[in-house]
Amino acid sequence: MYFYESYFLKINLNFLYFRDLFYRFSCLIFIALWNLNRFFLHEFFTGRVQGVGFRYQVVSIAKGFELTGYVKNLQDGRVELLAEGDETEVMNFIEAVESELDVFIKSIEKETGVSLRQHSNFSISG
Repeated sequence: MYFYESYFLKINLNFLYFRDLFYRFSCLIFIALWNLNRFFLHEFFTGRVQGVGFRYQVVSIAKGFELTGYVKNLQDGRVELLAEGDETEVMNFIEAVESELDVFIKSIEKETGVSLRQHSNFSISG
């Protein structure tokens, strides 16, 4: 093998190595940014929402959706729900919760927005 052949082979291998590193790094950045900013919906339910299995039913409904967050009882008799994920997924989840548990719900306070992801699963809190 001539010197220039090995030299070009070495350059080619270095290029492939750095291209592979760049590809992996850019994929990691994309995944990290995709997971950081998530749509959220924060709701407070008023009515006969404590002592009737409301939170357990919400968690059961959440298993059919790709989202994270929590549901918990508050001292004032309300139930707090925070759902994070893709906007359409969260809105479909909330629609399912509100339609399935509407007999217990008297009123709902809602807040939506985009923030950093705070939870890794959906569970009962507190």
